[in-house]
Amino acid sequence: MAQGVLEQKRFPPEVNPSARLAVDALRAGRHHAWIRARLNAFRRSVVTPVANFRQRMILSARPAGYRLWRAACAAKTLSAVAAEGAGIALSSAVADVRVRTQTIHIPKTRRLQAMLALAALSVIVFTYGFYGTGLEVFIDGESMGYVNNQREFDRAVTEVSARAAELLQRPFELNLNATFRYSLISRSQVFNGDQVKNLLFVRIPELKVLDVLTIDGSIVAGVDAPGVIWEHLNAILADAMFEGGMQAEFVEDVKVSRQLAAASIEITPYEIDGLLARDILPAFYASPEAGDSISDIARSYGLTEDALRERNPHISSDSVSNQNLLINYAMPMLQIKLTRTEVYTETVPYETVYVDDDTIYTGQTRVDVEGVNGTDTVTANISYVEGREFSRDILDVENTLEPISEIIAQGTLIPPTYIRPAPGKVSSGYGMRTLNGKREFHRGADFPGSHGSPIVASSGGTVIFSGRYSSYGLCVIIDHGNRISTLYAHNSKNLVEKGQKVEQGDRIALMGNTGRSFGTHVHFEIQVNGTAINPFTDGYLK
Repeated sequence: MAQGVLEQKRFPPEVNPSARLAVDALRAGRHHAWIRARLNAFRRSVVTPVANFRQRMILSARPAGYRLWRAACAAKTLSAVAAEGAGIALSSAVADVRVRTQTIHIPKTRRLQAMLALAALSVIVFTYGFYGTGLEVFIDGESMGYVNNQREFDRAVTEVSARAAELLQRPFELNLNATFRYSLISRSQVFNGDQVKNLLFVRIPELKVLDVLTIDGSIVAGVDAPGVIWEHLNAILADAMFEGGMQAEFVEDVKVSRQLAAASIEITPYEIDGLLARDILPAFYASPEAGDSISDIARSYGLTEDALRERNPHISSDSVSNQNLLINYAMPMLQIKLTRTEVYTETVPYETVYVDDDTIYTGQTRVDVEGVNGTDTVTANISYVEGREFSRDILDVENTLEPISEIIAQGTLIPPTYIRPAPGKVSSGYGMRTLNGKREFHRGADFPGSHGSPIVASSGGTVIFSGRYSSYGLCVIIDHGNRISTLYAHNSKNLVEKGQKVEQGDRIALMGNTGRSFGTHVHFEIQVNGTAINPFTDGYLK
Protein backbone atom coordinates (compact mmCIF):
# COMPACT_ATOMS: atom_id res chain seq x y z
CA MET A 1 0.00 0.00 0.00
CA ALA A 2 2.77 2.39 0.99
CA GLN A 3 4.70 1.49 -2.14
CA GLY A 4 1.71 2.37 -4.27
CA VAL A 5 1.36 5.73 -2.64
CA LEU A 6 5.01 6.52 -3.21
CA GLU A 7 4.88 5.59 -6.86
CA GLN A 8 2.05 8.04 -7.45
CA LYS A 9 4.27 11.03 -6.43
CA ARG A 10 6.12 12.46 -9.42
CA PHE A 11 8.78 15.21 -9.53
CA PRO A 12 9.05 17.53 -12.48
CA PRO A 13 12.04 16.78 -14.74
CA GLU A 14 13.83 20.05 -13.84
CA VAL A 15 14.41 19.01 -10.21
CA ASN A 16 18.08 18.79 -9.09
CA PRO A 17 19.38 15.19 -9.78
CA SER A 18 20.78 14.99 -6.26
CA ALA A 19 17.40 15.90 -4.90
CA ARG A 20 15.80 13.14 -7.05
CA LEU A 21 18.34 10.63 -5.72
CA ALA A 22 17.43 11.64 -2.20
CA VAL A 23 13.76 10.98 -2.89
CA ASP A 24 14.51 7.62 -4.43
CA ALA A 25 16.59 6.69 -1.39
CA LEU A 26 13.78 7.80 0.86
CA ARG A 27 11.34 5.61 -1.06
CA ALA A 28 13.67 2.64 -0.71
CA GLY A 29 14.02 3.24 3.03
CA ARG A 30 17.74 3.95 2.78
CA HIS A 31 17.97 6.98 5.11
CA HIS A 32 21.77 7.32 5.11
CA ALA A 33 21.84 7.42 1.35
CA TRP A 34 19.12 10.08 1.48
CA ILE A 35 21.26 12.23 3.82
CA ARG A 36 24.31 11.90 1.49
CA ALA A 37 22.18 12.93 -1.46
CA ARG A 38 20.92 15.98 0.41
CA LEU A 39 24.51 17.00 1.23
CA ASN A 40 25.49 16.71 -2.43
CA ALA A 41 22.51 18.87 -3.38
CA PHE A 42 23.57 21.51 -0.83
CA ARG A 43 27.15 21.42 -2.16
CA ARG A 44 25.95 21.96 -5.73
CA SER A 45 23.72 24.93 -4.75
CA VAL A 46 25.93 26.68 -2.16
CA VAL A 47 29.46 25.38 -1.73
CA THR A 48 30.42 25.17 -5.41
CA PRO A 49 29.48 28.85 -6.24
CA VAL A 50 31.33 29.92 -3.12
CA ALA A 51 34.40 28.00 -4.22
CA ASN A 52 34.27 29.62 -7.64
CA PHE A 53 34.10 33.06 -6.02
CA ARG A 54 37.06 32.07 -3.83
CA GLN A 55 39.12 31.37 -6.92
CA ARG A 56 38.31 34.83 -8.31
CA MET A 57 39.35 36.38 -4.98
CA ILE A 58 42.67 34.56 -5.12
CA LEU A 59 43.35 36.04 -8.54
CA SER A 60 42.29 39.63 -7.74
CA ALA A 61 42.88 40.27 -4.00
CA ARG A 62 46.03 40.73 -1.97
CA PRO A 63 47.17 37.72 0.10
CA ALA A 64 46.34 39.40 3.38
CA GLY A 65 42.88 40.34 2.14
CA TYR A 66 42.32 36.84 0.83
CA ARG A 67 43.26 35.29 4.16
CA LEU A 68 40.82 37.53 5.97
CA TRP A 69 38.12 36.79 3.41
CA ARG A 70 38.79 33.04 3.79
CA ALA A 71 38.40 33.28 7.54
CA ALA A 72 35.11 35.10 7.15
CA CYS A 73 33.86 32.62 4.58
CA ALA A 74 34.81 29.73 6.84
CA ALA A 75 32.74 31.20 9.64
CA LYS A 76 29.81 31.77 7.33
CA THR A 77 30.07 28.33 5.74
CA LEU A 78 30.26 26.54 9.07
CA SER A 79 27.17 28.34 10.28
CA ALA A 80 25.38 27.54 7.02
CA VAL A 81 26.43 23.86 7.14
CA ALA A 82 25.29 23.59 10.74
CA ALA A 83 21.94 25.07 9.86
CA GLU A 84 21.61 22.83 6.80
CA GLY A 85 22.65 19.77 8.78
CA ALA A 86 20.04 20.51 11.37
CA GLY A 87 17.55 20.91 8.56
CA ILE A 88 18.58 17.59 6.99
CA ALA A 89 18.31 15.75 10.27
CA LEU A 90 14.92 17.22 10.92
CA SER A 91 13.79 16.50 7.35
CA SER A 92 15.02 12.89 7.68
CA ALA A 93 13.11 12.38 10.89
CA VAL A 94 9.95 13.80 9.44
CA ALA A 95 10.31 11.71 6.26
CA ASP A 96 10.91 8.54 8.28
CA VAL A 97 7.77 9.14 10.29
CA ARG A 98 5.72 9.83 7.20
CA VAL A 99 7.04 6.71 5.39
CA ARG A 100 6.19 4.57 8.31
CA THR A 101 2.72 6.00 8.54
CA GLN A 102 2.38 5.87 4.75
CA THR A 103 1.34 9.56 4.66
CA ILE A 104 4.32 11.24 3.00
CA HIS A 105 3.40 14.40 1.08
CA ILE A 106 6.25 15.73 -1.01
CA PRO A 107 4.91 19.37 -1.37
CA LYS A 108 4.86 19.80 2.43
CA THR A 109 8.45 18.55 2.58
CA ARG A 110 9.42 21.27 0.08
CA ARG A 111 7.88 23.98 2.24
CA LEU A 112 9.78 22.74 5.28
CA GLN A 113 13.02 22.73 3.29
CA ALA A 114 12.39 26.30 2.09
CA MET A 115 11.89 27.49 5.69
CA LEU A 116 15.11 25.83 6.78
CA ALA A 117 17.00 27.41 3.85
CA LEU A 118 15.60 30.84 4.84
CA ALA A 119 16.83 30.35 8.39
CA ALA A 120 20.30 29.46 7.09
CA LEU A 121 20.30 32.54 4.88
CA SER A 122 19.36 34.72 7.87
CA VAL A 123 22.34 33.37 9.80
CA ILE A 124 24.64 34.22 6.87
CA VAL A 125 23.24 37.76 6.50
CA PHE A 126 23.56 38.35 10.25
CA THR A 127 27.19 37.24 10.21
CA TYR A 128 28.05 39.44 7.20
CA GLY A 129 26.24 42.49 8.62
CA PHE A 130 27.99 42.57 11.96
CA TYR A 131 31.40 41.13 11.20
CA GLY A 132 34.03 41.97 8.62
CA THR A 133 37.68 42.80 8.08
CA GLY A 134 39.33 45.87 9.60
CA LEU A 135 42.78 47.47 9.44
CA GLU A 136 44.32 47.75 12.91
CA VAL A 137 46.65 50.75 13.21
CA PHE A 138 49.72 50.64 15.45
CA ILE A 139 51.59 53.88 16.29
CA ASP A 140 54.99 53.32 17.91
CA GLY A 141 53.88 49.73 18.51
CA GLU A 142 50.74 50.76 20.40
CA SER A 143 47.34 49.92 18.91
CA MET A 144 45.33 53.02 18.08
CA GLY A 145 42.23 51.18 16.84
CA TYR A 146 40.69 50.04 13.57
CA VAL A 147 40.04 51.84 10.29
CA ASN A 148 38.51 50.68 7.03
CA ASN A 149 41.71 50.95 4.99
CA GLN A 150 45.10 52.67 4.92
CA ARG A 151 44.00 55.23 2.34
CA GLU A 152 41.36 56.54 4.74
CA PHE A 153 43.96 56.76 7.52
CA ASP A 154 46.43 58.66 5.28
CA ARG A 155 43.70 61.12 4.28
CA ALA A 156 42.95 61.78 7.96
CA VAL A 157 46.67 62.45 8.62
CA THR A 158 46.78 64.96 5.74
CA GLU A 159 43.69 66.81 6.97
CA VAL A 160 44.94 66.92 10.56
CA SER A 161 48.31 68.33 9.40
CA ALA A 162 46.58 71.07 7.40
CA ARG A 163 44.29 72.01 10.31
CA ALA A 164 47.23 72.04 12.75
CA ALA A 165 49.19 74.36 10.43
CA GLU A 166 46.18 76.70 10.31
CA LEU A 167 45.84 76.77 14.09
CA LEU A 168 49.58 77.17 14.72
CA GLN A 169 50.01 79.77 11.97
CA ARG A 170 53.06 77.99 10.60
CA PRO A 171 53.87 74.98 8.38
CA PHE A 172 53.22 71.69 10.15
CA GLU A 173 53.41 68.02 9.14
CA LEU A 174 52.31 65.14 11.37
CA ASN A 175 54.99 62.43 11.33
CA LEU A 176 53.87 59.06 12.70
CA ASN A 177 55.62 55.68 13.00
CA ALA A 178 52.54 53.73 11.88
CA THR A 179 52.16 50.01 11.03
CA PHE A 180 49.03 48.14 9.99
CA ARG A 181 47.47 44.65 10.36
CA TYR A 182 44.23 43.19 8.99
CA SER A 183 41.88 41.43 11.42
CA LEU A 184 38.39 39.89 11.46
CA ILE A 185 36.43 42.17 13.81
CA SER A 186 32.99 43.46 14.66
CA ARG A 187 32.04 46.34 12.38
CA SER A 188 31.23 48.51 15.42
CA GLN A 189 34.95 48.56 16.28
CA VAL A 190 35.90 50.49 13.11
CA PHE A 191 36.47 54.26 13.66
CA ASN A 192 34.91 56.80 11.29
CA GLY A 193 36.90 59.69 9.80
CA ASP A 194 36.15 62.21 12.59
CA GLN A 195 37.09 59.71 15.29
CA VAL A 196 40.41 59.00 13.59
CA LYS A 197 41.20 62.74 13.32
CA ASN A 198 40.38 63.29 17.00
CA LEU A 199 42.79 60.52 17.96
CA LEU A 200 45.48 62.12 15.80
CA PHE A 201 44.93 65.63 17.22
CA VAL A 202 45.59 64.26 20.71
CA ARG A 203 49.10 63.29 19.56
CA ILE A 204 50.03 66.94 18.75
CA PRO A 205 51.37 68.56 21.95
CA GLU A 206 51.25 72.07 20.41
CA LEU A 207 47.44 71.88 20.27
CA LYS A 208 45.00 71.87 23.16
CA VAL A 209 41.24 72.00 23.70
CA LEU A 210 40.47 75.37 25.32
CA ASP A 211 37.68 77.87 25.89
CA VAL A 212 38.69 80.31 23.13
CA LEU A 213 37.75 84.02 23.22
CA THR A 214 37.32 85.66 19.80
CA ILE A 215 36.63 89.37 19.27
CA ASP A 216 35.38 90.41 15.82
CA GLY A 217 36.53 87.05 14.44
CA SER A 218 40.11 87.28 15.81
CA ILE A 219 41.35 84.82 18.44
CA VAL A 220 42.44 86.70 21.57
CA ALA A 221 43.19 84.04 24.20
CA GLY A 222 42.19 80.63 25.55
CA VAL A 223 41.55 79.24 29.03
CA ASP A 224 41.51 75.59 30.09
CA ALA A 225 38.58 76.21 32.43
CA PRO A 226 35.09 75.94 30.90
CA GLY A 227 32.81 78.90 31.60
CA VAL A 228 35.42 81.13 33.28
CA ILE A 229 35.72 83.61 30.38
CA TRP A 230 31.95 84.15 30.25
CA GLU A 231 31.91 84.74 34.01
CA HIS A 232 34.36 87.62 33.59
CA LEU A 233 32.53 89.06 30.56
CA ASN A 234 29.17 88.99 32.32
CA ALA A 235 30.71 90.63 35.39
CA ILE A 236 31.97 93.53 33.22
CA LEU A 237 28.49 94.03 31.73
CA ALA A 238 26.85 93.80 35.15
CA ASP A 239 29.15 96.51 36.56
CA ALA A 240 28.36 98.81 33.63
CA MET A 241 24.60 98.36 34.04
CA PHE A 242 24.84 98.99 37.78
CA GLU A 243 26.73 102.25 37.35
CA GLY A 244 24.57 103.71 34.59
CA GLY A 245 21.24 102.00 35.12
CA MET A 246 21.21 101.08 31.43
CA GLN A 247 21.19 98.05 29.22
CA ALA A 248 24.79 97.03 28.50
CA GLU A 249 26.32 95.06 25.64
CA PHE A 250 29.63 94.85 23.86
CA VAL A 251 30.15 96.84 20.67
CA GLU A 252 32.39 94.12 19.28
CA ASP A 253 31.26 90.64 18.23
CA VAL A 254 32.37 88.62 21.28
CA LYS A 255 32.25 84.80 21.19
CA VAL A 256 33.52 82.04 23.47
CA SER A 257 33.67 78.45 22.21
CA ARG A 258 35.24 75.22 23.40
CA GLN A 259 37.55 74.17 20.57
CA LEU A 260 40.96 72.92 19.54
CA ALA A 261 43.50 75.76 19.52
CA ALA A 262 47.19 76.51 19.73
CA ALA A 263 48.44 75.87 23.25
CA SER A 264 50.47 79.09 23.05
CA ILE A 265 47.30 81.25 23.42
CA GLU A 266 46.45 79.78 26.82
CA ILE A 267 46.34 82.14 29.80
CA THR A 268 45.35 81.54 33.39
CA PRO A 269 41.92 82.59 34.74
CA TYR A 270 43.66 85.24 36.83
CA GLU A 271 44.99 86.99 33.72
CA ILE A 272 41.60 87.47 32.03
CA ASP A 273 40.64 90.74 33.74
CA GLY A 274 43.95 92.40 32.83
CA LEU A 275 43.63 91.21 29.24
CA LEU A 276 40.08 92.54 28.81
CA ALA A 277 40.97 95.93 30.33
CA ARG A 278 43.93 96.46 27.99
CA ASP A 279 43.91 99.12 25.25
CA ILE A 280 44.62 97.91 21.74
CA LEU A 281 45.73 101.42 20.75
CA PRO A 282 46.60 104.27 23.15
CA ALA A 283 45.16 107.76 22.88
CA PHE A 284 47.02 109.96 20.40
CA TYR A 285 47.86 113.61 21.16
CA ALA A 286 49.46 116.37 19.08
CA SER A 287 51.34 119.51 20.14
CA PRO A 288 50.77 122.35 17.63
CA GLU A 289 53.58 124.68 16.74
CA ALA A 290 53.43 128.44 17.16
CA GLY A 291 51.06 130.05 14.72
CA ASP A 292 49.02 126.90 14.01
CA SER A 293 45.25 127.40 14.13
CA ILE A 294 42.69 124.80 15.16
CA SER A 295 41.52 124.55 11.55
CA ASP A 296 45.11 123.83 10.44
CA ILE A 297 45.47 121.03 13.00
CA ALA A 298 42.09 119.52 12.14
CA ARG A 299 42.89 119.55 8.43
CA SER A 300 46.32 117.98 8.91
CA TYR A 301 44.83 114.98 10.76
CA GLY A 302 41.77 114.55 8.54
CA LEU A 303 39.27 115.89 11.08
CA THR A 304 36.65 118.58 10.96
CA GLU A 305 37.09 121.58 13.20
CA ASP A 306 33.93 120.65 15.11
CA ALA A 307 35.22 117.11 15.73
CA LEU A 308 38.52 118.44 17.05
CA ARG A 309 36.75 120.90 19.34
CA GLU A 310 34.49 118.11 20.62
CA ARG A 311 37.54 116.06 21.59
CA ASN A 312 39.17 119.09 23.21
CA PRO A 313 36.44 121.11 25.00
CA HIS A 314 39.11 123.16 26.82
CA ILE A 315 39.89 125.05 23.58
CA SER A 316 38.40 128.53 23.88
CA SER A 317 39.89 130.30 20.87
CA ASP A 318 41.35 129.61 17.49
CA SER A 319 44.91 129.83 18.83
CA VAL A 320 46.11 126.37 19.91
CA SER A 321 49.85 127.00 20.27
CA ASN A 322 51.53 125.14 23.14
CA GLN A 323 48.40 123.06 23.86
CA ASN A 324 48.23 119.28 24.01
CA LEU A 325 45.35 118.31 21.70
CA LEU A 326 43.60 114.91 21.68
CA ILE A 327 43.50 113.65 18.09
CA ASN A 328 42.25 110.06 18.53
CA TYR A 329 40.67 108.36 21.52
CA ALA A 330 42.24 105.21 23.00
CA MET A 331 40.87 101.96 21.53
CA PRO A 332 40.16 99.43 24.31
CA MET A 333 40.03 95.68 23.87
CA LEU A 334 36.29 95.77 24.56
CA GLN A 335 33.92 98.72 24.29
CA ILE A 336 30.64 98.69 26.20
CA LYS A 337 27.53 100.17 24.64
CA LEU A 338 25.05 101.50 27.22
CA THR A 339 21.48 102.02 26.06
CA ARG A 340 18.67 103.73 27.90
CA THR A 341 15.23 105.11 27.03
CA GLU A 342 15.04 108.90 27.10
CA VAL A 343 12.19 111.39 26.61
CA TYR A 344 13.16 114.85 25.36
CA THR A 345 11.75 117.88 23.53
CA GLU A 346 12.88 118.54 19.99
CA THR A 347 12.43 121.74 18.00
CA VAL A 348 10.47 121.44 14.79
CA PRO A 349 11.66 124.21 12.43
CA TYR A 350 9.01 126.18 10.63
CA GLU A 351 8.67 126.13 6.86
CA THR A 352 9.12 129.17 4.66
CA VAL A 353 6.43 129.77 2.08
CA TYR A 354 6.99 132.21 -0.78
CA VAL A 355 4.04 133.93 -2.46
CA ASP A 356 4.12 136.18 -5.52
CA ASP A 357 3.27 139.87 -5.07
CA ASP A 358 2.87 142.19 -8.05
CA THR A 359 3.05 145.34 -5.90
CA ILE A 360 6.79 145.04 -5.29
CA TYR A 361 9.60 144.79 -7.75
CA THR A 362 11.29 141.56 -8.74
CA GLY A 363 14.23 140.71 -6.53
CA GLN A 364 12.56 142.34 -3.52
CA THR A 365 10.79 140.50 -0.71
CA ARG A 366 8.53 141.30 2.22
CA VAL A 367 7.82 139.18 5.32
CA ASP A 368 4.05 139.00 5.74
CA VAL A 369 3.92 136.33 8.52
CA GLU A 370 6.75 135.66 10.95
CA GLY A 371 7.61 131.96 11.28
CA VAL A 372 7.40 130.20 14.67
CA ASN A 373 9.14 126.89 15.48
CA GLY A 374 7.11 123.98 16.84
CA THR A 375 8.06 121.28 19.36
CA ASP A 376 7.90 117.46 19.47
CA THR A 377 8.14 115.17 22.49
CA VAL A 378 10.42 112.31 21.44
CA THR A 379 10.92 108.92 23.09
CA ALA A 380 14.09 107.15 21.95
CA ASN A 381 16.60 104.48 22.89
CA ILE A 382 19.95 106.27 22.95
CA SER A 383 23.20 104.29 23.05
CA TYR A 384 26.49 105.65 24.41
CA VAL A 385 30.04 104.34 24.01
CA GLU A 386 32.77 105.84 26.18
CA GLY A 387 30.35 108.63 27.15
CA ARG A 388 29.70 109.61 23.51
CA GLU A 389 26.46 109.02 21.67
CA PHE A 390 26.74 105.95 19.47
CA SER A 391 23.24 105.54 18.02
CA ARG A 392 19.68 106.77 18.48
CA ASP A 393 16.59 104.64 17.84
CA ILE A 394 13.39 106.72 17.77
CA LEU A 395 10.51 104.88 19.43
CA ASP A 396 7.74 107.51 19.43
CA VAL A 397 7.20 111.14 18.38
CA GLU A 398 4.33 113.23 19.76
CA ASN A 399 3.74 116.71 18.38
CA THR A 400 3.15 119.20 21.22
CA LEU A 401 3.24 122.46 19.27
CA GLU A 402 2.60 122.89 15.57
CA PRO A 403 5.09 125.18 13.78
CA ILE A 404 3.77 128.31 12.05
CA SER A 405 5.03 128.76 8.52
CA GLU A 406 6.75 132.00 7.58
CA ILE A 407 5.13 133.70 4.58
CA ILE A 408 7.36 135.85 2.42
CA ALA A 409 6.05 137.92 -0.49
CA GLN A 410 8.39 138.04 -3.45
CA GLY A 411 8.00 140.75 -6.05
CA THR A 412 6.92 140.11 -9.59
CA LEU A 413 6.66 143.76 -10.64
CA ILE A 414 9.31 144.65 -13.20
CA PRO A 415 11.28 147.60 -11.75
CA PRO A 416 11.73 150.80 -13.77
CA THR A 417 14.92 151.55 -15.60
CA TYR A 418 17.03 154.64 -14.89
CA ILE A 419 18.96 156.88 -17.24
CA ARG A 420 21.42 159.71 -16.64
CA PRO A 421 19.72 163.12 -16.07
CA ALA A 422 22.27 164.90 -18.31
CA PRO A 423 24.91 163.84 -20.80
CA GLY A 424 28.60 163.88 -20.09
CA LYS A 425 30.98 162.45 -17.54
CA VAL A 426 30.54 162.55 -13.77
CA SER A 427 32.62 165.32 -12.20
CA SER A 428 32.13 164.20 -8.58
CA GLY A 429 30.90 160.76 -7.56
CA TYR A 430 29.12 159.24 -4.60
CA GLY A 431 31.13 159.00 -1.34
CA MET A 432 33.79 160.89 0.63
CA ARG A 433 35.45 163.89 -1.05
CA THR A 434 37.54 166.98 -0.18
CA LEU A 435 35.91 170.34 -0.96
CA ASN A 436 37.63 173.62 -0.10
CA GLY A 437 40.03 171.72 2.13
CA LYS A 438 37.28 169.93 4.05
CA ARG A 439 36.35 166.23 4.03
CA GLU A 440 32.66 165.62 3.49
CA PHE A 441 30.32 162.92 2.25
CA HIS A 442 28.82 163.45 -1.18
CA ARG A 443 25.34 161.81 -1.40
CA GLY A 444 25.02 161.74 -5.17
CA ALA A 445 26.74 162.18 -8.53
CA ASP A 446 27.41 165.53 -10.27
CA PHE A 447 26.90 165.89 -14.03
CA PRO A 448 28.43 169.23 -15.33
CA GLY A 449 27.04 171.22 -18.28
CA SER A 450 26.29 174.65 -19.67
CA HIS A 451 23.88 177.05 -17.97
CA GLY A 452 20.26 176.39 -19.06
CA SER A 453 20.92 172.97 -20.62
CA PRO A 454 17.99 170.56 -20.05
CA ILE A 455 17.70 168.07 -17.16
CA VAL A 456 15.51 164.98 -17.89
CA ALA A 457 13.63 162.55 -15.60
CA SER A 458 15.78 159.46 -14.93
CA SER A 459 12.62 157.31 -14.78
CA GLY A 460 8.86 157.73 -14.91
CA GLY A 461 6.96 158.73 -11.79
CA THR A 462 5.18 161.52 -9.87
CA VAL A 463 6.75 164.85 -8.88
CA ILE A 464 6.54 165.11 -5.08
CA PHE A 465 8.63 168.28 -4.68
CA SER A 466 9.49 171.26 -6.91
CA GLY A 467 11.07 174.36 -5.36
CA ARG A 468 13.97 175.67 -3.37
CA TYR A 469 15.38 173.08 -0.94
CA SER A 470 18.06 174.35 1.49
CA SER A 471 21.59 174.06 0.13
CA TYR A 472 20.27 172.13 -2.89
CA GLY A 473 18.91 175.42 -4.32
CA LEU A 474 16.15 174.84 -6.85
CA CYS A 475 15.33 171.15 -6.63
CA VAL A 476 12.93 168.57 -8.13
CA ILE A 477 12.11 165.19 -6.44
CA ILE A 478 10.26 162.43 -8.33
CA ASP A 479 8.64 159.38 -6.64
CA HIS A 480 9.00 156.18 -8.71
CA GLY A 481 7.06 153.89 -6.36
CA ASN A 482 8.27 151.05 -4.17
CA ARG A 483 9.96 153.59 -1.87
CA ILE A 484 12.40 154.72 -4.59
CA SER A 485 12.83 158.41 -5.53
CA THR A 486 15.28 160.60 -7.50
CA LEU A 487 16.51 164.13 -6.66
CA TYR A 488 17.75 166.82 -9.14
CA ALA A 489 19.43 169.92 -7.50
CA HIS A 490 21.13 173.31 -8.23
CA ASN A 491 18.71 173.98 -11.11
CA SER A 492 18.41 177.40 -12.73
CA LYS A 493 14.70 176.76 -13.40
CA ASN A 494 12.20 173.97 -12.58
CA LEU A 495 9.90 172.98 -15.43
CA VAL A 496 7.44 170.72 -13.46
CA GLU A 497 5.12 171.16 -10.48
CA LYS A 498 4.29 168.99 -7.49
CA GLY A 499 1.83 166.21 -8.36
CA GLN A 500 2.68 166.21 -12.05
CA LYS A 501 3.18 162.82 -13.80
CA VAL A 502 6.33 162.53 -15.89
CA GLU A 503 7.76 159.87 -18.17
CA GLN A 504 11.34 158.77 -18.46
CA GLY A 505 13.31 161.36 -20.52
CA ASP A 506 10.82 164.23 -19.98
CA ARG A 507 12.45 167.68 -19.42
CA ILE A 508 11.90 168.59 -15.76
CA ALA A 509 14.43 171.46 -15.18
CA LEU A 510 17.27 173.55 -16.58
CA MET A 511 20.83 173.24 -15.36
CA GLY A 512 22.12 176.05 -13.10
CA ASN A 513 24.27 176.95 -10.10
CA THR A 514 21.78 177.68 -7.29
CA GLY A 515 22.27 176.75 -3.66
CA ARG A 516 25.63 175.64 -2.35
CA SER A 517 27.29 175.05 -5.68
CA PHE A 518 30.67 175.71 -7.22
CA GLY A 519 29.86 175.58 -10.92
CA THR A 520 27.05 174.77 -13.29
CA HIS A 521 25.96 171.12 -12.90
CA VAL A 522 23.08 168.95 -11.78
CA HIS A 523 23.41 167.09 -8.49
CA PHE A 524 21.62 163.69 -8.93
CA GLU A 525 20.60 161.30 -6.14
CA ILE A 526 18.71 157.98 -6.02
CA GLN A 527 17.08 157.42 -2.64
CA VAL A 528 15.64 154.15 -1.28
CA ASN A 529 13.41 154.66 1.76
CA GLY A 530 14.80 158.23 1.97
CA THR A 531 18.45 157.12 2.06
CA ALA A 532 20.77 158.03 -0.79
CA ILE A 533 22.57 155.12 -2.43
CA ASN A 534 25.37 154.90 -4.94
CA PRO A 535 23.51 154.94 -8.28
CA PHE A 536 26.33 153.15 -10.05
CA THR A 537 27.39 150.36 -7.68
CA ASP A 538 23.79 149.52 -6.75
CA GLY A 539 22.95 148.85 -10.38
CA TYR A 540 20.63 151.74 -11.24
CA LEU A 541 22.89 153.63 -13.65
CA LYS A 542 25.37 152.28 -16.16
